[in-house]
This record gives sequence, structure tokens and C-alpha cells, in this order.
Amino acid sequence: MAYEPYLVSDMQNVIKAFSDEQASSLTGLSKHQLRHWDKIGFFQPAMAHANRSVALSRVYSFSDLVELQVLRTLRNDHKCSLQHLKGVKKKLEEIGEQRWSNTILYVLDKRVVVYDEETDQLEDILSSQRVLKIPLRIVKADMRDRIKELWVRPEELVGSFQQKRNVVHNATVISGTRVPVSTIRDFIDEGYSDIEIIAEFPTIAIADVIAVREEIAA
Repeated sequence: MAYEPYLVSDMQNVIKAFSDEQASSLTGLSKHQLRHWDKIGFFQPAMAHANRSVALSRVYSFSDLVELQVLRTLRNDHKCSLQHLKGVKKKLEEIGEQRWSNTILYVLDKRVVVYDEETDQLEDILSSQRVLKIPLRIVKADMRDRIKELWVRPEELVGSFQQKRNVVHNATVISGTRVPVSTIRDFIDEGYSDIEIIAEFPTIAIADVIAVREEIAA
């Protein structure tokens, strides 16, 4: 039986793929800005369809989101130029996941200076002007918290279904999620228990599974 997983089962691990709508919500960048950055080649998502006009043609990774949040702060809040940020982006990619906890970014006169605690070296000379610090480990932790908040569903949506345009090809889904009702129905038909099903789909609740079972029985 084929189905599309949307979340890992352990929330200590981070969800691996995000639509542009979710990326916008989590990073504070508008969908227009995300798509513009993609179009000009400044920031392209980790997974992208050659035809960007198809549904879910842009899929962002967790690393993408953390990097985008930093770039949004530098571009939108501190007015660093895109040309300058191209070099910053390259530097962020060179840093590598294992060194993020020891790296701090500084903003000075709309320019970014990188400081590495391991080497105690700066890429540029600092003046006596005030410098804004952006510890990347804090950005990363904040993004994890934002992701958890993204999947908190309003209580009134639990146990109900909805159908929205351009969401999972217009299929009926568990309200507040992207999990198709038909997928849960398939799991029920395969003999999965309620606990086993929500282990596969952490965004839904037992009440959602019960609602699907009641629909089948009706």
C-alpha cells in the first residue's frame, strides 16, 4: 500500500520537508519573496520540480528553513544587499551542520561578519560601532519550536474533515493537516489499530481515526 508520509514519528527529530506556504509561515518570508529568490537563483529549495507551476513544486528542508530565517533577518530587518548576501549564503553552506553551534554572525553597516569560536577569527575588521549578534544555534532551536507550533491544531478541528483547493490535489483531508482521509481509511482496512495509525501520522489524533471509522461504518 502506497502512502505519503508527512512527519517523522518522533518529534525530537525534525520534519524533513515543507511546502512554500509552510516555509513562509515558519521563516517570516512572504511566498512572493521565496518564489522571487528561487526565480533569480538566490535561494532555491532543496527539492524542486523543474516545472515550478505544478503543485508542491518547491519543497524546503529543515536546513533551508534555518538558513532562510537568518537571510530574512539580514535582508528584511537589516537591509543587507542581495549581492552581499550571496557571499553570506555561500559561507553558511560552507560552515556545515557540525559547526553551527560555534558560529555567530555579526551585522555592521549592512554587512555581515562571521566569527568562529573554534578559531577565534573574524573574516572582517570590526569598528567601535554597535554590532548585532545572531547566534545560529539559537536560530536553529527557535526554528524547531516554530515547527512544533505549526502542527498544533485548534481543538475544534479534531475529529473533522475538510477539502481545500490545491491541498493534496483537492482530496478530503483530516482538518488542519495534509493527511488524506482515504489514506487513514486504507490503514484501517489493513487492520491497523488507532495507536498504530497515529504513530504513522503524528499530526492527527485518535479522535480523527475514530471519525474515519464512523464514516466507514455509516
